[in-house]
Amino acid sequence: ASAFPHANYVFVFREMHSWARSHVEAFSRDAAHLSALLGEGITAYDTLRQAGVRCSVVWYEDMSRDPEGTLRTIFGPERTITDDTRAALN
Repeated sequence: ASAFPHANYVFVFREMHSWARSHVEAFSRDAAHLSALLGEGITAYDTLRQAGVRCSVVWYEDMSRDPEGTLRTIFGPERTITDDTRAALN
């Protein structure tokens, strides 16, 4: 965060059970590994927020259901979403 102080960091969270199921299927990890990975992610987010770093939070489920709305959440209302970007989302 100190290397890019003006960056807007984006954390993508996912419903825990579907995340665990997907991760096990994709990477064949055990419960201990998943628990450690989840803890690291939460700690990283918490550490950045406590340090005053700007972090946007989006949910995977929202991103899947409404990609344009998710981009609006990340970019903010002042940023225009172009037609090319809209087309790429579909």
